[in-house]
Amino acid sequence: MYLSIAIHTLSPVGYIGVCILASALFTWLLYKYGNAFGKPWNYVLSGFRFLAGFLLFALLLSPFISLKHNKEAKPELLVYFDRSLSVSETSAFYDKVKTSLNRLNAKYNVRLFEFGGNVQNIGDTAVNTASTDLGAVSLHCNEFAETRNAAAMLVITDGIFNRGQNPLFVSLNKNPRVFSLGLGDTSQYPDIKVAGVQLNESVFLGSEFVIEATVTGKLLSEKSWTAVLSENGREVARKSVAFAGSEGFERLEFRLKAASPGLKQYTLAVEYAGQESNKINNLATAVTEVVDTRKKIAVVMNSSNPDVGALRRVIEDQARYTLQVATPGELPDAGSADIFIVHGMPENARQANWLEGLKSQNKPFWSISSLQTAPELLGKLSGINLPPGGSKTEDVQAFAEKSFSEFEPEPGWEKKVSNWPPLKVRYGRFSANASHKVLLRQKIGSIETDYPLLLCKNEGKNREVYLLGEGIWKWKMKDFVKGEGSPVFDDLVMKLLQYLGASNSDKKFVCRSLRRDYDPGEPVVLVAENRDATGNLVNQASCSLKIEGPQNFSRSVQMAKSNKTYRFDMGSLPTGTYNFRATLEGGQVSTGLFFVNDAGLEKADKVANHGLLRQWAIKTGGQFYKAADYEKVVEKLADENIAKPMIYEENSVTDLIQAKWFFALIVFFLTAEWVIRKYLGQY
Repeated sequence: MYLSIAIHTLSPVGYIGVCILASALFTWLLYKYGNAFGKPWNYVLSGFRFLAGFLLFALLLSPFISLKHNKEAKPELLVYFDRSLSVSETSAFYDKVKTSLNRLNAKYNVRLFEFGGNVQNIGDTAVNTASTDLGAVSLHCNEFAETRNAAAMLVITDGIFNRGQNPLFVSLNKNPRVFSLGLGDTSQYPDIKVAGVQLNESVFLGSEFVIEATVTGKLLSEKSWTAVLSENGREVARKSVAFAGSEGFERLEFRLKAASPGLKQYTLAVEYAGQESNKINNLATAVTEVVDTRKKIAVVMNSSNPDVGALRRVIEDQARYTLQVATPGELPDAGSADIFIVHGMPENARQANWLEGLKSQNKPFWSISSLQTAPELLGKLSGINLPPGGSKTEDVQAFAEKSFSEFEPEPGWEKKVSNWPPLKVRYGRFSANASHKVLLRQKIGSIETDYPLLLCKNEGKNREVYLLGEGIWKWKMKDFVKGEGSPVFDDLVMKLLQYLGASNSDKKFVCRSLRRDYDPGEPVVLVAENRDATGNLVNQASCSLKIEGPQNFSRSVQMAKSNKTYRFDMGSLPTGTYNFRATLEGGQVSTGLFFVNDAGLEKADKVANHGLLRQWAIKTGGQFYKAADYEKVVEKLADENIAKPMIYEENSVTDLIQAKWFFALIVFFLTAEWVIRKYLGQY
């Protein structure tokens, strides 16, 4: 074992000479007349006093000792026991393996873990046994190997996994060898399996969507079966499944229409074949949410204008909106859209009355002024003071109003907006009252004025936006020419539409489940958010939660406050459909539902995948063994070529002022001097 010792000081080394001189001077002053002791004793006493003084003076230099020495650490053996529901081996078998592994303690630090859907230390919180994630084993080993010498892994499993990554595609850090002990039965039996159901996480109400599924079969004597698709337990479609031979697969496709909003659980089940031994994998489920959140936007223009084309390009790329563009001069009914964008209006009393009708029906709208707009009519509608009609026009650039707080545009947008091309506005003075929130103001030449250019109004249930100039198509082109794909302009348009679409009557309190469907054993988590009038999250009020489910399940709790939101962790629940109702202090209510699937994921495939375990072991230089040969894998792991210790250097630093032996040395020199002086009869 290599050892090096070094003494350092925080002060310059030259000060050691000063300490020597100071101690020598102090000793000389004390013993310059020490003839009474005789030469031998005089030298001894002087030496003790000099050493004690030097050590005391040296402490003023803040000395410390650094030690470097090599240590030998035993290699780490990581052992993972599969605790998922697909494993048929009993705990008694695992106990035998653990007893056998005790023989390796002399060569390894043996670390025991268990896994299913996650990896845990043995004896920690319960493992998720309803699924198996072999990729999580590799990832856990990588985290462990970052700080330790992980030489080998022993994975005791049946090779069946249904979550996460394939372990063959997860690289292992520091290249530990993988040894696998194969559990389970690899015999093949006749079986039909629904490999999975795929559909979008959400679809819009009234739209058509596609559900796809793959059905596989093996060792089957019959050729045709029926697949039934159900929505929340109600049959909605069925198709015939046929295989060309005794083995094969078929891809099924169902086209459905989203008829009603809410969470929908779709189950595809194939009738049982008479010779099947595993019927659990004959069905699979998936969940989607039918949402009714698309907003209808109507663009109404006094005459054709490139501004409308720029807005149209932005809106048509968004799935959350549907767009209709009225022909010039047409005034659609107020009920035909959720949001209106009007350009160049009002020019006359007819258009002004139509806009007043939108306001009276609480329809949000965005008004974009043009030279056709009658300023006296728009001023009466909006409450904005505008230059009189017939006045000259001028070009103005936009600059951001820092006090705007209705919403937050893209970070750094102020600088980009200031470089946008100018808009054409009427010449004269502009002013708005306190009910208007100005987002952009006018910059005339190099002078930043207080004239509003783009402003929002939010009164009661009405939300309005006014742009007091035309030519915004140039804003979009500016960003596009700069190669940025017009992100700032697009973001600004979308933020304004979101502002208009979020009426004051929208729900501010929402409770939801983190997952729409859970596997058995997975913890169910519900969260709730409450927003104030400005849209900020608040959780001062208390929130109660009631959950109801199958077999008269009912539970009422108080949700915990966490990070300005509410949260409740329920733990695992039995299979079924659960409805929840969250009630905020003050009366606001939010409802929803979630599903807990049948415990079929782990039992969908009963055939052990020893081929995967064999490939995994060979890839890393390890070896595969069957369960009955667990003693052989222990003998192999005892091989010296695998169990290589790691030599590492350990450094330690100790301040001398904290070292007891250093003070003991000073006390020894002073005590020895005193004892000898007393012995010689001198004090």
